[in-house]
Amino acid sequence: MRWGWGLYGLLLIACGAHPQDDASRESALSSGASAASACDFYATSVEAEHPCGVDGYALGYGEKYCHRFMNQSALSERGIAWRDSTMRCLQGEFLEASRTTTSCTALTDAAFASHPVCYTQTDHSICALPMSDVWTILRTLDGSDAFSLRGARQIRSVIATCLQ
Repeated sequence: MRWGWGLYGLLLIACGAHPQDDASRESALSSGASAASACDFYATSVEAEHPCGVDGYALGYGEKYCHRFMNQSALSERGIAWRDSTMRCLQGEFLEASRTTTSCTALTDAAFASHPVCYTQTDHSICALPMSDVWTILRTLDGSDAFSLRGARQIRSVIATCLQ
């Protein structure tokens, strides 16, 4: 556990070390989708075609965190822009993966592999968020997800990107 908190500390330092971009950011999904319809993607676009059940990535992880983040009221305007951009990226990557594989394990692996890239997009990177947003994001995660081996790998990848 201590090692996991060390990674989070590094992530917070790395994110706080970057200057914030003052450019105006979008604050809603480009499609104007509501939180519910934005999160329906996982059940209607993926799970319906590739059923992996409630323990699969689409329902057990993607949909769960989509709802949590879409209903998160503590994010700043910049945090909301990051959330929306990240969600579009994650869903696009997952949809692409679902076109080339039907294995639940392969879908999960592809989805998790896209997380660091989507979290650190050039225009909307977790690295440029205010520290308050980074804390809000971290508090939104379940400990079992954040402290898993897969979670630690993602954190390392995000830190490496933020430090570049």
